[in-house]
Amino acid sequence: MLFPRLSILPLTLAFIFCAASAMAATPREVASHGKWRGYTFEENGKTGCYMLTQPEKNEGNYTQRGPIYLFVTHRPAIKTFDEVTIETGYTFEKDS
Repeated sequence: MLFPRLSILPLTLAFIFCAASAMAATPREVASHGKWRGYTFEENGKTGCYMLTQPEKNEGNYTQRGPIYLFVTHRPAIKTFDEVTIETGYTFEKDS
C-alpha cells in the first residue's frame, strides 16, 4: 500500500476542526492522526480545510524529485466543494 489507509476517523476529525476553527489568511494545522495532518484556511470569507499525508515508501530511480503528498480538500467558497489531489514531486512530460 503506497499511502496510509484512509479511515473515517482522520477524515471526520479534519472536517470537525474545519467547521470549528476561526482562520487567519494562512493555513493553520488543527489536527493530526497517525500520518495524516489537518489544516484550515480562509478563502473568500469562508473557512476551508484540507488534510494531507505522504506515502509510506516511494520507488523509482529519480534524480530530481520533490516531496509526494495526497491531499483531501473541502472548499466551501467555490462550487467544487471537495477534491482529492496527488502531488507527484515532479512535472509530467507534455502529452504523457
